[in-house]
Amino acid sequence: SNFLSFLDLSNNRIGAEGIEALVTIVKGGRNKFSGKRTPPLRHLDVTKCELGPRDCCYLMEAVATSDIQELDMSYNEIGSPNEAFVDAFRRSRVVTAHFNYCNMHTSTSVMIFKALHDGRLLAEVERRNATEPLELKDTLRSLCIAGNTISDSAVEHFVAMVNTNTCLEHVDLGFNNLTNHAMEYFKLGIKVTSTSSDAQKVTELNINLVGNKCDPYAMDTPGLS
Repeated sequence: SNFLSFLDLSNNRIGAEGIEALVTIVKGGRNKFSGKRTPPLRHLDVTKCELGPRDCCYLMEAVATSDIQELDMSYNEIGSPNEAFVDAFRRSRVVTAHFNYCNMHTSTSVMIFKALHDGRLLAEVERRNATEPLELKDTLRSLCIAGNTISDSAVEHFVAMVNTNTCLEHVDLGFNNLTNHAMEYFKLGIKVTSTSSDAQKVTELNINLVGNKCDPYAMDTPGLS
């Protein structure tokens, strides 16, 4: 199709044959006359499609070559550790990613945090590297990874990501295993001060902690609870 931009396959048992067909669609091709990608997919929803770790990797490899901006793979088995999945995700240009309840646990989640280090505001990227292709760390605005049993040991890596990434606007960490033990480090680590960069000062970041073992309103700064 030359017009398919939104594809919702949620709540379907795709299976081995289905994932092959889906990857073919996502990879797409080029219109021989206009040179534009066909289909022009921008949104893909495969929530609850019973995808395993290898299926998720295979699909993410295809997404990395596409123009998909919104991706929902929630309630599939990305698994942990899954370095191949994160490597493919790093090479994509997704703007909104939903990986809720995907059994990523702490290890895969930490890999994602590390992949998002040094993300910069789009305007800054375009000004400095106008000829270079955008990377995930420079395009991702929303990351939803609720319900992945992420523990306190991930907080250090999350804070390191937030301190170097000025692109992210929303992170959903709800219903994980974060406790009050990590909250003080969390608050100090993401605090914006007079010594923070100009990009950090103008970045609005919303972090959802509802459903964890910590006080969901421990961070009383507006937009951080």
